[in-house]
Amino acid sequence: MTSKNNCAVYQMNALFAWLDQYKWLWGACAIVIGFFIGLFGQKLFSLTLFIIGTLSTVCLVWLLFYSTFLSSAMEEWVGWTVLGCSILLGLVGGFFLYKCQRLGATIVGGAGGFFLGMLFCTTVLWAAQSVAAFWIICVSFTLVAAALSFVFYYHAVIISTSFLGSFLFIRGISLYAGGFPQMSLLIQQIEAGALDHISWWFYLYLFFIIVCAILCCIVQYRHFKKGVEDGDYDANGHPKHPYDAQHAGDDEKKCCCF
Repeated sequence: MTSKNNCAVYQMNALFAWLDQYKWLWGACAIVIGFFIGLFGQKLFSLTLFIIGTLSTVCLVWLLFYSTFLSSAMEEWVGWTVLGCSILLGLVGGFFLYKCQRLGATIVGGAGGFFLGMLFCTTVLWAAQSVAAFWIICVSFTLVAAALSFVFYYHAVIISTSFLGSFLFIRGISLYAGGFPQMSLLIQQIEAGALDHISWWFYLYLFFIIVCAILCCIVQYRHFKKGVEDGDYDANGHPKHPYDAQHAGDDEKKCCCF
């Protein structure tokens, strides 16, 4: 017999169990990567794209492996082997985004929209107790943010990297301090109808995420304004090619000679 009024029984899959075992490592990685992306996402956008492309590919490979044939009873070395293989494939994905920067900006914006959708669902729609609504909201936020990133290039890059970096930075801290709800556990609780409230710790983390995102936006816009004034970027936020900057005055010199 099953009932939503009974005590829910949860079983995390092999991926989340393995991640939880080494959360001290992932916390440090999230803090460092989040700090870099949040403050220098637009200034060093090529490197940011490479990092995000690598991480995205690693996550996709993880989800593919762990949702198909890897179980909770696997050996520990299997998890590290899968991680190593996913990193190698992730480097390919990172290089692809590095070469296709317009597409990369769209993907970065979509990733920021997805995390924003998760925060929105956790903050506002948790009482709906609907997994379908959870995924519809997250996917909708992703698509809208990706479309806006394609149209409003540098604004979207600055805002999305500021938010994404702030989320990773605070999420990394929460892996040590605790209190931040796990998405996998949250989805299971919604499915079981056993979610009564959200811990006040989450709202405290949300406050710090918003504050950090605002500060990162201010820093990045200052970097961008200075870059435009120094001639490092064009009006659309694209870095100028070194050759263009070096030979920018050639045509003017020729005109003067004539």
